[in-house]
Amino acid sequence: MSEKEEVNSLTGLGLSSRQATLYLTLTRYSDSTARDLHKVTTIARQDIYQVLCELEELGLVERILAKPLRFKATSTSNAVSILSRRQESKNSELRNKALMLFSHPEKREKRDTESNEPFFELRNVYRNDPHVKTAINNAKVKIRLLDKNMHWPVFYSFIDEWTCALEKGVKIEVVIEFAKKGKKPKFVDALKHANFQIRCAESLAAGALLIFDDKELAIWEGAKLREVADSVQLKALWSNHHGLIDLAINYFELAWITSSPSEEPT
Repeated sequence: MSEKEEVNSLTGLGLSSRQATLYLTLTRYSDSTARDLHKVTTIARQDIYQVLCELEELGLVERILAKPLRFKATSTSNAVSILSRRQESKNSELRNKALMLFSHPEKREKRDTESNEPFFELRNVYRNDPHVKTAINNAKVKIRLLDKNMHWPVFYSFIDEWTCALEKGVKIEVVIEFAKKGKKPKFVDALKHANFQIRCAESLAAGALLIFDDKELAIWEGAKLREVADSVQLKALWSNHHGLIDLAINYFELAWITSSPSEEPT
C-alpha cells in the first residue's frame, strides 16, 4: 500500500490529513522528537506540537519523558481499533440525534425558532443555581467545563445531576488548573465514569465557563467557595448566541489540547 493510500485509510477513520501523516511518520521513525518530525514531513514546525497533542489525546501517540521530549506511535493494529471504536461511537451519536430530531418534527421546529432569537442575560450566582441544574438536566450530547478555581461550587453542588447526565450518555469534559500539593477537587472522585474526562492546564483565565451541547453557555466571574453564599451579587452571563459560543468553544478546545490528562476515572 502506498503512503497516499495509507493516509487515505486513516482519514477515512476520522483523522485529519496532518494527523494521519504525522502518525504514519512516527510508525517509521520511532521515538522521534518534534524537530525530527518536522524535518521529514511537510507539516509546519509551529503545528507539530498541536498535532502531536491531538494524536496523544486520541491514544495514538505516547510521549517519552526525556530531554528533548520524544514521541512514540502506538501499533497500527491498536490505532485502527481505537479509531474504529471512535467512529462507531460518532455514528451512534449521529443516529441518536437524527432519531431525536425526526421523531418529533414539531419540537424541532420550535427549537429552530427559538435558536433564531439569541439572548444575553446577566443572572445572579447562587450556590444551588436552578439555571445550572436545568441546563445539566437538558443536555443531550456534551457539556464542557473550564474553571480556574477548582473550588467552584458548580462542580460539586450538582453531583446527582452530573451523574444522571453521564448515565444518559452525555459526555463531560473538564479543564482545571493543576491541583496544588497534589490535591484533587472533590468532584473528580465523585464522577468516576467512562464519559467523564478531566485535564489540567498550567494557567487559565479567572472565572468559569460551561458550554451545554454547544447551544448555550454560562460564564461566571471568578469567586471562591466562601464567597458564594445562598445568594450573592456575583453575576453570570448566559447566552445562546452562536458567535459567542463559537469563541468559547475555540477557547475551550485550545485549553483542552494544550493541557495534560489527569487521573482517568475508572
